[in-house]
Amino acid sequence: WPLGPTHRIVGRFREAVLRSAEFQALMRADADVAGEVLLACMIESEPEEEYGSSRRTDQELGIEFDDKGYPTAPWKSPFYAFLRINPEGALGYLHRLVNFSTDRWRDAVSEKGESARTMITLRLADGAVREYEGNYWVFAWSDEDSNFIGQLHCALAALERWLCDLIDAEIDIAPRIGALLRATKSVAVLGVLVNVGKYREELLKGPLRPLLGVQHFYWWDSRRVDASAYRFDAMAWARSGEFIFAMAKNWVSAPYRRQPLRAIVPQIIVADREVGDFVAAMTSQWVSPKSEKEALEFRALVAELDHRNYSSAFDPTSGKQAFQFAYPPEIASAIAAFQQKHSLAIQALAFPQQCRDALARGDTLTSQSAEWVASLMAALASDKEIDLDEDMLRAPRVAAAAMLLLRAHDWLAQNAAVRQRAQSILDAAIADIADMSEVHSPRISRAPSHLEFAAYYAVERWRTEPGKENDEPLLRLLTSGDEAAVLVLVWSSYQNHKVLGQRWWRLLYLALLWSGLLMLVPRYDDEEGTKVRWQRWCRWLRTRSLSAVSISSSIAPLAIAQRVERLEFRRWRRRYEHDGRVFTMEPGRRLSGSLDTHFLESAFAWLFRNQADRVIPTQELEIHRQLVAAFWSHQAWWLSGSGKDENDHYQPMHEFGYALLKELARLVLESSTSHPPTLWRPVFALGPKGHYAISHFLTCWFGQLTETTVVAEFAQRWRPMVEFMVLDSEWSKDGPWYYGQRLEREVLGFGASSSIARVAGHAELVAMMRDLFRIWAQKRLTRDEDNLAGFCGFLAHEVGKPLRMDGLQWIADAMKTSPDVGKWFRDSTSSAFMEFLDLLVSEHAVEIRQNEKLRQDLLNLSAHAVSRQLTTALTLHERIRRPF
Repeated sequence: WPLGPTHRIVGRFREAVLRSAEFQALMRADADVAGEVLLACMIESEPEEEYGSSRRTDQELGIEFDDKGYPTAPWKSPFYAFLRINPEGALGYLHRLVNFSTDRWRDAVSEKGESARTMITLRLADGAVREYEGNYWVFAWSDEDSNFIGQLHCALAALERWLCDLIDAEIDIAPRIGALLRATKSVAVLGVLVNVGKYREELLKGPLRPLLGVQHFYWWDSRRVDASAYRFDAMAWARSGEFIFAMAKNWVSAPYRRQPLRAIVPQIIVADREVGDFVAAMTSQWVSPKSEKEALEFRALVAELDHRNYSSAFDPTSGKQAFQFAYPPEIASAIAAFQQKHSLAIQALAFPQQCRDALARGDTLTSQSAEWVASLMAALASDKEIDLDEDMLRAPRVAAAAMLLLRAHDWLAQNAAVRQRAQSILDAAIADIADMSEVHSPRISRAPSHLEFAAYYAVERWRTEPGKENDEPLLRLLTSGDEAAVLVLVWSSYQNHKVLGQRWWRLLYLALLWSGLLMLVPRYDDEEGTKVRWQRWCRWLRTRSLSAVSISSSIAPLAIAQRVERLEFRRWRRRYEHDGRVFTMEPGRRLSGSLDTHFLESAFAWLFRNQADRVIPTQELEIHRQLVAAFWSHQAWWLSGSGKDENDHYQPMHEFGYALLKELARLVLESSTSHPPTLWRPVFALGPKGHYAISHFLTCWFGQLTETTVVAEFAQRWRPMVEFMVLDSEWSKDGPWYYGQRLEREVLGFGASSSIARVAGHAELVAMMRDLFRIWAQKRLTRDEDNLAGFCGFLAHEVGKPLRMDGLQWIADAMKTSPDVGKWFRDSTSSAFMEFLDLLVSEHAVEIRQNEKLRQDLLNLSAHAVSRQLTTALTLHERIRRPF
């Protein structure tokens, strides 16, 4: 997929064209030309059908890649402005875009052999019968997010928002709805209209009534509403500022978008008998699914949509008449019979979570509860027929055994047979952990982990009864490949790490060894000796003693990684020799990360727990710092040898590396101001090539600012970071200059204005850094235009207020020194520049009037804006020329 520099330049040009004032004027003057330009910018110039393509379906729709379309929002689409300016012209081209995408979707799913598409038939108000094509995904296009077809999603969201705007303006949209239903052939537009109907329910009684008779819409809309609870990408929106963040949150979380159609229609049919009769007539024609569960759910839905199943009753709480729903007797009986038939399966599915909650609370089972758990365990362990796969039965069975052994000691003392059975279930679960390298092959399962509950028991035995017989079960679980089991094992041990002492550090040391051994798992084409050797190492690790002496300094990730690297090098050399070739490697290049960071995320998750709610002893805090720094040393070692991409920077890290950066930022703020900069300096030492890592660190660093932040203490920690980048010209030499300058802007807080504004004394904080801002301005404002845009944006924000007069002079001086400063080409730079000038006139008129140099500098800058014909520049320049 084209993501190189050329593609980004084209994307910026496209965005500049579509958002320009001239293009908006074109929308009003000539809708056909504007529409053709829009489609040309959104649809690939040469869309091709690729037989046997393995690309995702959303990459097959022929929509031009545009990263600005993620996440979805109405205002991101040029169609939103187009619909407001020239709705007739905009709708025609919007239909062309949606119909084109639906055609490409149909061809893609047909070629890939995916599930058959759905044809929706509607009889419209004028009697015409229309067909629409799509499936659930197409129906939900206006709610979906995508890095590939974001502009398609945004265009449909713009249609929805525009229609809701018309409703708010009390404009009758019935004619619009009729035209939409006649013009489209895509279920995507019907998905938009369902949302509009939920926004104004009266429409579902009128022009949108045909939608109430479509069986699929009730299931699809419920699924869409459930998915919306997890759709809001807060991190992506946070980068756009507080105002846009709030707008996006209000859009995604709008009440009508959170309420399913299934919950709205019953209120309509009981209040309007005509609509109720229509819905009842349509549901009588629906086709029931064949499976027992789905057929029962279908009957329940049909009953809920039948107004005859509602009766009027007095509500004592509100003092008004309300409607009560009751299933018809035959459906109520069927539901009860289904629940009775599957009661054991339902109990089994719910029990693992109940067990987790009880173990977390430390509950002790009463005799009655113990008997119930024992009966459930017996039923799950017997040959009694339960309508669940063995994978789904294993977790509740092992959970019941662990619950009894851990929380029913007194009861088990009187029930030896149950104790023996529970013990045998747990022993068998641990013994079944394979001792083969194949266990680490990818495995996808919907079933919950059963080893998670074995881990609760194994940790308790290991803690209370140290010895070889309890060491091996624990290590088998640690090396089982089961993430849930590892998390339970490590967290349970961490909660008792003071009691465990050296045994705790021994466990972590062996976990670190296992993270290295995982990187050496044999490949399918390795010689047999490699597999045998790995299995021997695995058995060796699983039989180690957990009582041997280990201390915190034994956790040395880099040392282990370097040992693994040497073993990997030998293995690659043997592979090449087997083929008669010579293996060579670029000096300093890494073969891999040498440690499995996904496993480390689980085994060392306790490192990243927020400790702010308790006082940590100084010695323990120092050990914590040392461990985080040690793991970062490994990450930096891997990054520096991981190879560079086409843009000459290090590859992005795995989640473990980003978690380390967040913890490093927290520890820097928590450590004493006299503590040496040993935590952040190794991160900055990566230089511009490591901009992914440094940028994430800075985001986390500024993200910690709150109303209670002590300005002086934060400044003492912040200043050395700025000095390291701004004053030391050596750090940015090894890497692309533009990444280095971007990081300089970030360390100065240009992208963190909203975070800095949270500090009560943010003006004082920024003023304390004035000398460093001045040095940066003198060095960088004469260079890249992004520096000018970033600085203007920072000054225009409330946090930049203490530097505005200085900034005015620094920018004016830079333009005098280097005329090229004013020759920018991006609209974003023009917008930031004009926003800053306008703010100076609006908020600092008195101050500037009293200083002739400031006034002259402002006049020079506004004159430059006029010469570039920037929007509102002439008006602003005239205001400055007059006494103000």
